[in-house]
Amino acid sequence: MPSYLESIPLDILQHIAYMCVAETPFEPMVTILQLLLCSRTLHHSLSIQSCPELYARVFRVKYDIAASLRRSRSSLLITSSLAAELRRRCIVLRRIRRCHLSHEDLLSHLWTIYVMVLESDELNEAQLKTADISHFITELVRHRLHQDVATSGWPLENQSNAIMIWIACLSLSTEHISQLKIEERNELLSLLRPIAMVSSKYPSIALYDTYPHTAADATNPDQAMLIKTPSQSYERRGGFLEYSQQFILSSPSLVSGAVFLTFALKEASVLQVPTHLPINRAAALAAQRAGPTMEDYAVMTRSRTPLIADSFPLKFSNLQSGDASSNSDATSQPSRSSVHDEDFYRIAHPFRPLHLPVLRSYVPGSLTGRWEGTYMVSSLTLLDNATHRPPNFSTLPDFTSRHAMQCELQEHLCFPPCVPFPRSGDDFLNMPVQWDQDVHNRLDSQKGTEFCHARITQNFQYEPYSSNTSVHARRDPLDIIITGETTQEFNQAWGAFRFIGRVRLSDGWVVLRREPKHAGDEGLGTWIFEGHVLYRRALVGKWRSNRTTDHPGVEGIFSLGKRKD
Repeated sequence: MPSYLESIPLDILQHIAYMCVAETPFEPMVTILQLLLCSRTLHHSLSIQSCPELYARVFRVKYDIAASLRRSRSSLLITSSLAAELRRRCIVLRRIRRCHLSHEDLLSHLWTIYVMVLESDELNEAQLKTADISHFITELVRHRLHQDVATSGWPLENQSNAIMIWIACLSLSTEHISQLKIEERNELLSLLRPIAMVSSKYPSIALYDTYPHTAADATNPDQAMLIKTPSQSYERRGGFLEYSQQFILSSPSLVSGAVFLTFALKEASVLQVPTHLPINRAAALAAQRAGPTMEDYAVMTRSRTPLIADSFPLKFSNLQSGDASSNSDATSQPSRSSVHDEDFYRIAHPFRPLHLPVLRSYVPGSLTGRWEGTYMVSSLTLLDNATHRPPNFSTLPDFTSRHAMQCELQEHLCFPPCVPFPRSGDDFLNMPVQWDQDVHNRLDSQKGTEFCHARITQNFQYEPYSSNTSVHARRDPLDIIITGETTQEFNQAWGAFRFIGRVRLSDGWVVLRREPKHAGDEGLGTWIFEGHVLYRRALVGKWRSNRTTDHPGVEGIFSLGKRKD
């Protein structure tokens, strides 16, 4: 006997199916499945092949599309592509719900999840959260990050591991991390430690890339994407299928992700404040004692690496459909996905800086402001023995200490027809800040900032960054120099420092040189900090002492968050 539903006109039946899903957009599409199972006729009429327009409408109510349209600058996505993408994402979400950790289609599914987060204006993240992405990615890291250690000797620096770690960075919230058992957090930290700490095996990726410094340097857009490291080589370029189109993307940095996640896990355990210190600065001055107080330590223990998942709404009821969210660019407030534009640019167009003018690897002004956070010092024992694989990675010595870090930074931009300050050879590859030895003086005037060269009689004109967007609108700088220093309050507790650095405009790589501000403090050392600005709120990377001998010196990792005005 035919189903009564077969007598309903197809357009009305499709609308009924759509409304069933629209009422519960963050749940699996069980209602459509039930309709398909009513009869063979209904299955044919409502199948994705027969009416892709139904599934395209469903996709728009369940997922965000604004970021994809903005970044590709394409016309509206065609119906069949949206329907096919809906099917693919349903398969990925089912894998997450079932916590399926096998190797089958893993890399493809990881790419889908990662790009979903980068394109999220809340709907994508809501789908992933409903499927319990936090539990899935935590288990995946625990079971797969060291899977090949028995044969390779060290955790592999490959696409799967890099994307897996970055999904964890973008999906785990402070609440989820704090709810993990201390044994689980320690296990994750031990898995990440060799990647985050052993620079001889996992160096900062900028030391081995061949990125041009500026867009003008990009003479060969087809440069090899093979990244050479002392431990292994791997192809960062990977094929990614989205909306029935094949894209070539470059996987994110495994090292940066490991450093970021290490801080997020470490900060879940509160540091103990030394009780022998003065209570506050007034008590320290009265006792004529220098250095940090209990109050300074308390401030440091409250320092947190900004997690993008912490800013996600706790309830999904107020989220708009994909069609509504696509209009977010027209508002005065940037969309949620726009903070990932630079991160997306780095994986999509690392060697084609001019391919998409609407995107860039670094937004001028991102570094200007006050940054606060901490740095950790690597174990000297581990550094001395890093060439040998330890018998058990869980026994690797931990970072020896954690310290407060702060800087008030100002960007200086060079625009045509001015000429940028010269660079000393491959300064971003092997000697990241060698050029700053040539900065003999800095002159500030109404015209801007002039950096004076120590060896040639020429001054180089830069403009200090202004928050007035009209000043720099539609202008791409040739170069960005960064200057900065610590605040007076920080100086009293942790020491006074000044900073000078540069931004590599082709990929947004930031290099900062920190040195003591006062004569007589040379013992505090001159250090080099390298990293990326992540979603415009965090600056995370590695640091090392300015080595003048063959001795490895000291090194470690750092994490800074931009203070809100």
